[in-house]
Amino acid sequence: MRRSTVAVICLLVVFGLAWLASPAGRAQSPANDPAALLVSGRVLDSQANPIADVTVQAILDGQPVDAVVADEANDWPAAESRLDGSFLVALPLESESLQALRAGKSHLVLRFHRPTFGNKSLSISPPAYGRGSDINGTPHTLVYLGDVTLARHPNPAFFIAAATFLVVFGLISFRVIHETVAALLGAIIIMGVTYILGTFNDKFWIISFERAIAFIDFNVIFLIMGMMIFMAVMGQTGMFQWLAFKAYKTTRGNIWLLAIVLTGLTGVISAFLNDVTAILLIVPISVQIAVMMNIHPFAFVIPEVLASNIGGAATLIGDPPSTIVGSHLNLGFTEYAVNMAPLALVTMLVLFGSISLVYRSEYFGSPFRPSPDLMARLEAEARITDLTLLIRSLILMGVTLVLFLAEDLTAMPPSVVALIGATLLLVWVRPDVDHMLREVDWTTLVFFMALFILVGGIEETGLIQMVAGTIGHLAGDNLTLALLLMVWVTGVASGIVANIPFTIAALPVADFLTRTIPGAQNQVLYWALIAGADFGGNTTYLGSAPNIVAVGLCDRAGYRMTFVDFLRVGAPITFITLVVASLWLWLRY
Repeated sequence: MRRSTVAVICLLVVFGLAWLASPAGRAQSPANDPAALLVSGRVLDSQANPIADVTVQAILDGQPVDAVVADEANDWPAAESRLDGSFLVALPLESESLQALRAGKSHLVLRFHRPTFGNKSLSISPPAYGRGSDINGTPHTLVYLGDVTLARHPNPAFFIAAATFLVVFGLISFRVIHETVAALLGAIIIMGVTYILGTFNDKFWIISFERAIAFIDFNVIFLIMGMMIFMAVMGQTGMFQWLAFKAYKTTRGNIWLLAIVLTGLTGVISAFLNDVTAILLIVPISVQIAVMMNIHPFAFVIPEVLASNIGGAATLIGDPPSTIVGSHLNLGFTEYAVNMAPLALVTMLVLFGSISLVYRSEYFGSPFRPSPDLMARLEAEARITDLTLLIRSLILMGVTLVLFLAEDLTAMPPSVVALIGATLLLVWVRPDVDHMLREVDWTTLVFFMALFILVGGIEETGLIQMVAGTIGHLAGDNLTLALLLMVWVTGVASGIVANIPFTIAALPVADFLTRTIPGAQNQVLYWALIAGADFGGNTTYLGSAPNIVAVGLCDRAGYRMTFVDFLRVGAPITFITLVVASLWLWLRY
């Protein structure tokens, strides 16, 4: 009996496996026919930006159907949108169910869900199913839904993110705590709310850790770090003190002329390299000159920061908003410069006049007349202390600058260029690495990373997009109003939330208005967006990367620049430059 029982069981197993392997067996087993229906499309927001991490749920006749999740056996993605907004729902339906859908006897609905967006249900009608096709010998039906638009829906996460940003902005503005600590506090609040409250209720879900990391612009972080290493090595050669003394002697102690030269030089470097590099090169020298001439360094540094953002608007590679818009329009270097360089030049001349008024007491006050003994001591201190180190540093700095200028040919990000130069320099000169790393301003880098996460929180919950969308709603079909709104709303917002994320959020608005407003096809609204983002970044030291870097460099030199110190100069000059930009664009286009 035992042998016969075992034989029967074995026979049944063999027949069962054979049946499951047969076409009939596969037709009756959803597990062996895992993708009878494939539904694809793309999820966008109201400004046509792709939305990632949207959950797509299939409901068949009122009952949820689990989509096939990607594994080693197939290459189907899970039912969740990707970074480009695309999704693919793979439903393991039996052939009878699929026939019922085609005949209209069954009803399939897709539900789209993501925190901070309103839920959306989309019914698929019978004509959409079309004809089936065979993929690897298995029958499938493909349905393409096209673009699915989700509307923003403010929820507790939206208000928490916005309130956190405003609180951090206030803490920094009134110097309640150090700006780096304030930014870290904001980032931790956003992440804490997300994972403590958002885990149990997705209305409190602000931003995931992975998305928060994605918002950190490591191109900026590594660019600054690489150039700081360069500056630390070159600082050991005495070059900055030597350049400062030579600048003083060349201008014969004329403080105003020095300020104009340094400010103009910063603008030129910002146009042909990038604004962060310009600040890292010029500010250390300016601080040395200011100390030598017995004036406050802010009289040089703040105008240089303003010039870096204005000069960065002149070319395609000067400032991130310029690069973002230029890349979006697929503009060449010359085509971009023809449109923006004249405006940047005019605005730079306006800046020269403005700083001459703001700092007239420093520039035109009692001239500094050092005694012969002091001049002798300054000249003795202003000498190159390590010529070999300086030559090696300048050689690699030259190579690095050439790579910066060749960005159009190599498509190499500035951060990679800076790290290549800094690493080769460390290998060649073999400095004390511990000392070099201590010279890197980690406080500024941490502030950047925390601020990126904080801004990512308000972007993820829709605040930035809401402000950008306001431009489109208010502009209507009036080109002049659209131009003014693009300049001024972008300018004000860029001074508060940083110009890079707002530029990205406002691009679809510029696209829409350019298509729909008569006369806007000359791309004037894109130039208005660039001007507003670049010039508006001068309002506060949170507005753009060069501002933050300059504040950090001054802090390390012993000169703490407060939010108000920058604001009382940056805000009025930003207002003037935005007026100039508005008039220029209105008259020219």
